[in-house]
Amino acid sequence: PVAAIAPAASVAEARPAPAAIQAAPPLPADRRAELEQRLLAATARLRVDDAQGVSWGTGTVIDCRQGEALILTCGHIFRDSDGKGRIEVDLFGPNAQHGLAGQVIAWDLKRDLALVSIFTDAKIEPAKVGGAQRTTAAGEPVVTVGCNGGKDPTIDRKSTRLNSSHLVISYAVFCLKKK
Repeated sequence: PVAAIAPAASVAEARPAPAAIQAAPPLPADRRAELEQRLLAATARLRVDDAQGVSWGTGTVIDCRQGEALILTCGHIFRDSDGKGRIEVDLFGPNAQHGLAGQVIAWDLKRDLALVSIFTDAKIEPAKVGGAQRTTAAGEPVVTVGCNGGKDPTIDRKSTRLNSSHLVISYAVFCLKKK
């Protein structure tokens, strides 16, 4: 289990200053569609019960092995429950399960990050999350997946506005880059 989320300062200090960053070329439509389907399959909708009612959030499966999946999500969905409310998770891949019990592993309101664990026999391909060496150029195409207000996930295509030295990760953003 993860005890805490690494301080932002240590991540920033470990990242070398990016050289001239250039935006990735656009992906062919078939490759983009394949990546978007993989992102949807790694998406989770979280329902958190709290004293005020319910908080909804979107998460991304970042690890899955031996019947357990780890989901990265926003920390603010645990503000009202103080991380102690009942968590229900819905998955969206092939033969997806709904209503799975989730458990908070760690959450941090300052960084707006949380890790939630679920137990499932489903085979989920985790989304790859870029490390400190991953750079993002202004104007680079990205895709976000969200379950706005507890609805089924939708895909939103955008371009980044800042380069990686200015990005703050508060939810998983997936860059569609040729490799």
